[in-house]
Amino acid sequence: MKAPIFSYATSKAAVTKAFTVMSEVLLQDGYSIRIFCPGHVKTDMGGKNADVEKETSVKGMIDQIKTLSIKNTGEFRRYNGEKVEFWCFCSNNFLLPLDTLTSDD
Repeated sequence: MKAPIFSYATSKAAVTKAFTVMSEVLLQDGYSIRIFCPGHVKTDMGGKNADVEKETSVKGMIDQIKTLSIKNTGEFRRYNGEKVEFWCFCSNNFLLPLDTLTSDD
């Protein structure tokens, strides 16, 4: 794995989390949001090993948009409709007591 992949993957995880939280906030006002993964698309960025045609990805995401509702707001789906679970793993080695994160200043 090349180093630039770390920053790309981290930015995608951050955007996914941001839209998941946004969907919860905007749900109160009746808005529905869905997050999409277009797949490993055959583009310049996708490279020679990509396995999804551009047309397939776009059609799939349009089909997913057509099913958007309040009931499925905040879901993360692949272009083909497969649901993606968003997990967060934590380790005690990385948790700090709350009082070490606050300041009296």
